[in-house]
Amino acid sequence: MASGGQKRIKTISPNPRTNLDLLLRVLESPDFRLKALFCLTSAVVLWVGTQGWAPPFPYRSGQTPGRDVYARTSFTVNDEAATKNAKSEKIRQTRCFYEHRPKPLIDLQESLINRVFTVRSAESWEALGLGVWDEFALQGANENEVEDELRLEFEAFRRALDEDGDLSKLRTAVQISLIDFEKTGLLNSLMHDEEKGPMGEIEVFLAGNPNQSQTVDASEVRIDEVGDKLLGKLQNALRTDFAVDAADQLANHLFAWLRPRLPETLTFDEEETKRVQDLAGEQIETVTKTFAVGDRLSLQSKTSVEPQLIEGAYPLDSDDLKLLRAEHAAYVRNMTQVDRLLYTVADFGMFFAIFLLCGTYLYYRDPELLGDASKLTGLMVMGVATIIVTYWVAQDDWRAELIPILLFTMIVSTAYTHELALIMASTVSLICTVSIGQGLAEMVVMVGTTATASFLCSTIRSRTRLVYVGLLAAAIVIPTTLGANLLMGQPLNGYLIRDALWFGTSAILSAFLMAALLPFIELFFNIQTDMRLLELGVPSHPLMQSLILRAPGTYNHSLNVASLSEAAAKEIGANTLLCRVGAYFHDIGKMCKPEYFVENQTEGNKHETLNPQMSTLIIISHVKDGVELAREHRLPQRIIDFIEQHHGTTLVEYFFDQATRRKNEHGESTELNEGNFRYPGPRPQTKEAAVVMLADACESASRSLVDPTPSRIEGLVHEISSKKLYDGQFDECSLTLKELRKIEDSLIKTINAMFHARVKYPEQQTV
Repeated sequence: MASGGQKRIKTISPNPRTNLDLLLRVLESPDFRLKALFCLTSAVVLWVGTQGWAPPFPYRSGQTPGRDVYARTSFTVNDEAATKNAKSEKIRQTRCFYEHRPKPLIDLQESLINRVFTVRSAESWEALGLGVWDEFALQGANENEVEDELRLEFEAFRRALDEDGDLSKLRTAVQISLIDFEKTGLLNSLMHDEEKGPMGEIEVFLAGNPNQSQTVDASEVRIDEVGDKLLGKLQNALRTDFAVDAADQLANHLFAWLRPRLPETLTFDEEETKRVQDLAGEQIETVTKTFAVGDRLSLQSKTSVEPQLIEGAYPLDSDDLKLLRAEHAAYVRNMTQVDRLLYTVADFGMFFAIFLLCGTYLYYRDPELLGDASKLTGLMVMGVATIIVTYWVAQDDWRAELIPILLFTMIVSTAYTHELALIMASTVSLICTVSIGQGLAEMVVMVGTTATASFLCSTIRSRTRLVYVGLLAAAIVIPTTLGANLLMGQPLNGYLIRDALWFGTSAILSAFLMAALLPFIELFFNIQTDMRLLELGVPSHPLMQSLILRAPGTYNHSLNVASLSEAAAKEIGANTLLCRVGAYFHDIGKMCKPEYFVENQTEGNKHETLNPQMSTLIIISHVKDGVELAREHRLPQRIIDFIEQHHGTTLVEYFFDQATRRKNEHGESTELNEGNFRYPGPRPQTKEAAVVMLADACESASRSLVDPTPSRIEGLVHEISSKKLYDGQFDECSLTLKELRKIEDSLIKTINAMFHARVKYPEQQTV
């Protein structure tokens, strides 16, 4: 018989599920498939957003490589230094342009002819005056013979002109003598220096016609060099139409007048010179340099003929980074499809490991978030966006990767929990570190700073607190940056100190950005920070003001429940501020019918004229009325949860007992439906809601004690908590028996303090 019974039980009992069976069941669920698809989509977005098909560029300005750098692939790079030198040399060899305006020479000729007419038309030496002839006088006469010599020169000059009545021959000779100067121009000295162009030759063009220039030797335009040659030119020109002696006589006097008056007709045209030199520089082809696999990377040295190698122990400058970027770009271009595929697989493998780690954490530590599709989606979207933004702002010109990661950490810590913020920030930091090509030092800096922010942001009760978070994070990140990089072999130099200070500044900037974004974060994530709760929990709130006026007894009851809840929540590590504010609003529905609740009754009990079922409906309705008032005044959902859950599905025992007695007195055979005497619920979903439920019930019940001694209060609190426990009111929250006991002890202690006996004064004592 026993054997047959065991076989029969074994036959009808299902086989126990193995871990593999459970895994297969999870994999087959539509919910899991949807989340897996979303994870895959997130991985693809991350792969595209971080260019995950190729390794990132790992170098930064001021970073010191741990070793000499060699080419990983053959590539050709533009040698900017050599190209610049070639262009500079070409520009230096390009002749400077001078603008020639010959009009001063033409005016000089006319002035000379006019002066000669003045000399020849004078009636005598005395009539001419000594000053006029001095301009034509020859040098070298003795002082005692000056006047006689000048007179003789004057007479000889006039006789030489007798053959040229209208001075046409003289005019022609002067023009011929100055023709070369009119073509090439004159100047005292070159107006440019050696750096702007050659000093031996210049380009001369007539004013307004720079496109038609001629190359002129500098010695042919300097007045000091060509001025003395003018005498010979005058002699040769005059001998054509004058006798030799007369020609030489005229040439000497004309030269004496012209030589000191030769004008500058050339002006340096810097704009035209630069235009032509720039065109010449543009014609220079870019100089390239080719590296083979294994060649040491080097640049054209700026200070010596020898090339400048990129060596370990020397910080990288901008020129080094340009060469390294060219080598990296060539390496990425030359990667085979197999290499790209393997790198992509590794990238997706990292994403899979991260998603698995975070999913496992949520499964065991926060299953409610894992089951809430909207919250989970928001968290993942925010994480993916943070990684992509970090990837792009981490470029060497910005170096702002710490700002988005810190913002992400503070948002998650504020919206969820600091434990979740810590693990999410660590995983995001890992992905960002790999994506931007940095090493362990960068990872340590990110994790250390985000860990600080995650713990400090768990309770934000003022915007000043966020500023302190930024300052403390900066105080952590600066020494962390210095220490981590020193451990990784980076020297302590100006570059490292600069990076440490910039990271500290980024931490402070993140805190200010968080303070500015906090209202939008509360709205988007539907969360209530401590600041928001503090704003709600003030007596000036419209609902609180209405409760004071319409239901003062309920208002005092709510204040007492808030004190009880806050103290009990503190004992179990729950959110004390949330409990206090939730308790303020938990009974606001009573203001709709305040006279039906005992704490507000002053002129009799209105329930005496009602049957128990109707009284129950009125009592229960305060939950529904409270929810409507809360939504009308746009209270957060977390506060509305307290209104809905502070009674759970408990039985309204007083009116249920009355209904039972009436049924027995009238001999009714129909059974009472207990569900009609229970609150609609739901049961408490959080520890905070459970705390308020117990505080509410114990505060109300303690008012009915005739002699509230400590023993009676203790028994009352224990009885109420036991009823709630056995009634299943705590089945849907994570409250443990140990925590329940701590709540009981706290309630007993606080209620005893509320009812403690006071010493009676003599006039209060009875005789």
